[in-house]
Amino acid sequence: MSRFKHQATSALCCAIAIACSGKPDSGDSAPDPGPDCLSVITVQEMDMVYVCGDEFTMGSPDDEVGRQDDETQHQVTLTHGFYISTYQVTQERYEAITGSNPSFFQDCPSCPVEWVDWHEAASLANTISELEGLSPCYSCIDDEGDLECEPTGSPYSCEGYRLPTEAEWEMAARAGESAAFSSGGSLVSGTENECMNSVELDNGTYLDDFAWYCSSSDYQTHGVGLVDPNPWGLYDVHGNVFDWCQDWWSDGPGSKAQTDPWGPVSGSYRITRGGAWTSYPKYTRFSYRYMSDPTVHHHDVGVRLARSLP
Repeated sequence: MSRFKHQATSALCCAIAIACSGKPDSGDSAPDPGPDCLSVITVQEMDMVYVCGDEFTMGSPDDEVGRQDDETQHQVTLTHGFYISTYQVTQERYEAITGSNPSFFQDCPSCPVEWVDWHEAASLANTISELEGLSPCYSCIDDEGDLECEPTGSPYSCEGYRLPTEAEWEMAARAGESAAFSSGGSLVSGTENECMNSVELDNGTYLDDFAWYCSSSDYQTHGVGLVDPNPWGLYDVHGNVFDWCQDWWSDGPGSKAQTDPWGPVSGSYRITRGGAWTSYPKYTRFSYRYMSDPTVHHHDVGVRLARSLP
C-alpha cells in the first residue's frame, strides 16, 4: 500500500477556491503545484478535503472476515487529485440548496439527507456547480417530475461537482489503511452479523466508536460527524447512510490493475459504498460493494460529493 506523496507548495489555499494559487516567489514559470494533500476548503458551507492522486490496493484480502466474492484485491492508480466531502450532505444543506428535504427521517437538520435517488444526487451536484460558476458534470432532463441525469463524459475531466467514483471513495475512506476499518482493526470471526451487542475488533477497538450500524444506530440516522473520523478527517465512512457513487455496477476487474477507473458505460444499478444504520458489521467494511437501483429512493442511501482537479 503506497502512501500519498505530499506536494510542496508555499501558497495558501483560499477559503472557498478550488485550487491554491501556488505561484512561485520569483518570476519564473514553475508549474502550479496545486493544493496541499489533505487541505480543506468550504463550498456552499460544506467542507471538502483534497486527496492527492496516487495508487492504492483496492479490495480485501482473502482472509478478511466478512469478505464478499467481488472484493478481489487489485492495484488502482488515480492520476489526478480530487476533493471529497468531509461529511455526508445534511438535510439542512440539501434544503438550503434545493428548497426541499425529501428525507424519510425528518426534523434532523444535521442528519444526512436520504430518500434521494441517484439522479437527484447528480442534480444536486449540478446545482452546486452552477452556484460556483462551473460547468456541470451531468446532463439532466426533468420530464414532469421524472428526472433523468447522465454524466457528460469522464468524471476525471469534468470541471464541476459530482459523485465520487468507487475507486475515489475507497481510496479516501481507507486513508492508507489496509485493515477493514479506519481504526486499523478488522472483524473477528462470529461478529460479522452482530446486531445486538457492541462489536470489538481484532485490535481491541470498537466499531461503535466510528460507525452507525445495526447495533449502535437504534435503527435511524444520526447527525454527521458524531463518531470518530478516519485518519484523513472524513466522517461516516462506516455506516449512517451509504454513499451514492458515480459508477454503474460491475462484478469488478478481478486482480487486474486499473488506472482512473469509473465502471462500465451502462448498466441497471449504480454502486453505493460505506454501509448504513441498517447494516450488519460486515457491510460497513471499506471494501464492501453494494448495487442500488438509481431510480429508487432509499432511507439508508445519501450523498457525498467530489470534484476532480487536473
